[in-house]
Amino acid sequence: LLCSVIPALASAGENGAETIVVGVPIDRCPLFYLNPDTKEITGIGVDLMQYAAQEAGFEAGFTAINEETLKDALDSSDYDVIMPFGSNITSTSGKESIVSENLLQSPFTLVTEDGRNTPSLNSLHVGMLHSQAGVAETVSQLFPGIEISLYDEMSACVKALRSGSVDALLHNSYVWSYVLQKPSYSDLVVQPSAMFSMDFRAGTTDTPEGKAIIESIKDKPFTVLSVEKKKGSEAPPRLYDLTSLQVDCNKKLGLSAEQTLSIIQSLYEKKVTTYPRVDTTFLPDDVYPKCPQTMNGLYQTRFGGVAPYADLIRPLGGGKALRKSKKVFDNSKVTDHHAIIPTGIIPQGLTELEQKVFDLVARAFIAAFYDDCLFETTTVIGEVKGDAPSSILFRTTGKVITQEGWRVVKASPAPSKGGLNDSSITSSPSNMSGEEGQLPPPSEGTMEATLPVFVKGESGPHTPQLTEKWTTPPKPYTDATLLRAMETAGKFVEDEELRDALKENGIGRPSTRAAIIETLIRRHYIRRERSSLHPTPTGNELIGIIHEDLLKSAELTGRWEKKLRQIERHEYEARTFLDELKQMVTDIVLSVLRDNTPRRITIVDNTSTYTPKKKDKK
Repeated sequence: LLCSVIPALASAGENGAETIVVGVPIDRCPLFYLNPDTKEITGIGVDLMQYAAQEAGFEAGFTAINEETLKDALDSSDYDVIMPFGSNITSTSGKESIVSENLLQSPFTLVTEDGRNTPSLNSLHVGMLHSQAGVAETVSQLFPGIEISLYDEMSACVKALRSGSVDALLHNSYVWSYVLQKPSYSDLVVQPSAMFSMDFRAGTTDTPEGKAIIESIKDKPFTVLSVEKKKGSEAPPRLYDLTSLQVDCNKKLGLSAEQTLSIIQSLYEKKVTTYPRVDTTFLPDDVYPKCPQTMNGLYQTRFGGVAPYADLIRPLGGGKALRKSKKVFDNSKVTDHHAIIPTGIIPQGLTELEQKVFDLVARAFIAAFYDDCLFETTTVIGEVKGDAPSSILFRTTGKVITQEGWRVVKASPAPSKGGLNDSSITSSPSNMSGEEGQLPPPSEGTMEATLPVFVKGESGPHTPQLTEKWTTPPKPYTDATLLRAMETAGKFVEDEELRDALKENGIGRPSTRAAIIETLIRRHYIRRERSSLHPTPTGNELIGIIHEDLLKSAELTGRWEKKLRQIERHEYEARTFLDELKQMVTDIVLSVLRDNTPRRITIVDNTSTYTPKKKDKK
């Protein structure tokens, strides 16, 4: 939607990028609020829309909607996009809205008078704010038996609850965390058992301009302006440290960080892999002479009568020395222990999961001695001269592997009819910012994709298409992504060298991060739903009531870890560190004492369990 509809609605911004006008209800939605100091609209909703707009190549400007409800705002020409929507709704005049896919999920909670029991949601009479008429419409679709009364102000909602006109009040959980801090509302309590999540989306009712662009180029010839080919290479992936092994096991095997640690510890105790609780991906030089012996052990390894590594190791033999790369062997990057590798002892009596984890470690070790993967990138740029004076440009990029190198090792061992080569091809503007020289990881059954042969200057007919898509915000954390975030103190860093530079500024150590995640689950601050990790109401409210940002700063914890390690190396004075801590604690205590705002939190005794939906039989 942003890539196709919004360009036609946008106007030029200060830096030349197109600007879309996003209308938001700053006074009635927790996703947006007006900063009293800067007078700017801010909040998580702003971050989401800016991210989506930037991915599509545009700027997002935010303005407060003047209309009473979002249904009214849909009929206005003052906004290109309006958010948030709970679902598809119609405008006041009857226009059908066009809404995006889900941008985020927001928890909604019931509030009742203290001591009052509530029936099920489908048999409740609830009060909501009139400004949330669109949300109310969605709630009615989710719970057909619910009865909703709308009120102009929160005080009117509370009055209706206390008089018995409604059974409960319904609003976003974040709103309640602030509203219920008022002393006059001390008799109201949150009902966490009745909590549910609702999708929030953005939408518009105007798309003719997007279709007009397609019509303007429909029967015009497409001309190739340039064809460019570049050769590239990709080195073998790093060997495993504990965190990267936990990340891969979570992505490929669905194992939690704690399960992976338990399995690799078992493999270490069985002497088939080296010490696992490490934070380096390098080997010292003195390990290199022992590598042929390790390879020999892997060559002889058999699982179920099959030797999975023999064919992979055979090309490395023939009397030639193993490749020695500085990206693998570096004494300066190794302290007490080196990266996780096989020991060369032939594994016996491994469980199925132990075999799978061992296989990841073994293949990473073998791949480290293979040649780089070579590929060729072809970029084609063309144009169509439409009705307007300016031309409309198109671009597509295709990557073709010319020499697999180490990817032979990392590919799935199971034979695949489609082959094991990888390539990526893209013609979407939102994908044009990808880094050159990077290929997707090997996956089973992918075909080697090629572009048709293009010649500069050729021209001919084409079939334009208008595809409506939404960029998506970051997905909920999994064990894998949370481990990476903890490793870099909340910074999303994919580059391995940069991640290495930030490792000393992380949360916990490789051996403790799995335990930290499990502790949060055990204390009901987060919960697992399939492979994703989600905050509980208790966790959300805990973060909300802690006003001291310093106490919930991931980067603060990272800086502490860094200073403690500097103290270990005698690069920082322990007395200075203690003095800094004492001053910080003093400042926080004085801040809390000055803050008379009542703080309360809902204690959840047990976490909700994910129940998969039953599929209809076809």
